[in-house]
Amino acid sequence: MYANRKSQVLRQSPGLISKTDRPGPSYLTQLNAIVNQKEEPELYRALAAEPGDHAHHKVILETLDRLFDGLDQPSQEKLRDYIVNSHGMAIGNNIRNLVNMPGEIHQGGIHSWARDQGYEIDAKHNPKGLALDILEAATVPDVNYRMHVADKYMTEAVPAMNHKINQLLTDHYSNQKRFADANVLDKYNKLKAGAGVRSDSPGTSRERVLHIDSGGGDVSIGEDVLRSNGKNGNGNGKGKGNGKH
Repeated sequence: MYANRKSQVLRQSPGLISKTDRPGPSYLTQLNAIVNQKEEPELYRALAAEPGDHAHHKVILETLDRLFDGLDQPSQEKLRDYIVNSHGMAIGNNIRNLVNMPGEIHQGGIHSWARDQGYEIDAKHNPKGLALDILEAATVPDVNYRMHVADKYMTEAVPAMNHKINQLLTDHYSNQKRFADANVLDKYNKLKAGAGVRSDSPGTSRERVLHIDSGGGDVSIGEDVLRSNGKNGNGNGKGKGNGKH
């Protein structure tokens, strides 16, 4: 039987389930751990979900997880570490794999487009393209073959989906909507331009770089910025995110 959402999150991003496996609350908990809302309220607001936003998995959770289906624990860990370390991308509920986007361009926008392109597996639609490749790979017990198919998905489907997400967000609103003044926008852009991305496997070490898209392109927040916030614990609060992600 195919894994439920909690199992999907656990094997793609171990350690990132607390009270819920939903991406919205997970995003908020991680954001609260790395950005001090009191010290940097405008930056926090720029990164936080707005009313009506859904937290979307940029590397689609359910689709990628088919490659984990049926593997034993060591093979799942091998596959996860390979994807994360080889491609420098987070998966599962890691905050770097989540982007807040308005609900109206979520299910009817990026997900609909991804299905049409053959990038997403959905029970109501006949699979094609890379989605079909993943389903076929899930019947092969060799983890090395599944790693090969994961390479194709991460290098072809994910960049194309990220580009489409940026198009949808740009069409929906401008960068300035999330910023109170030009100084905050300037700081946002400097953070975006100045930091790199770690490739550590999720759950094996604390993330020191935040790299997400909050409506105006990717944002990278370096270790020095995160450390200056002086907050190491997990935050609490209610997050958003309904439907598929």
